[in-house]
Amino acid sequence: MALNEADSHLAGGADADRRMVAGTGVLHRESGRALRFTEVDNFHLLQGLGGAVP
Repeated sequence: MALNEADSHLAGGADADRRMVAGTGVLHRESGRALRFTEVDNFHLLQGLGGAVP
């Protein structure tokens, strides 16, 4: 998934802090391959979820 600079920074911080993120966008699939985001919109940290990520 290709992210802009701000979203890439957010994703890196979320990974380091073990926080979940969400986003919307356009998914594309080629035969024999997994789904892949070709456009990403509304990328953000998830807030207020119950429970902890191990």
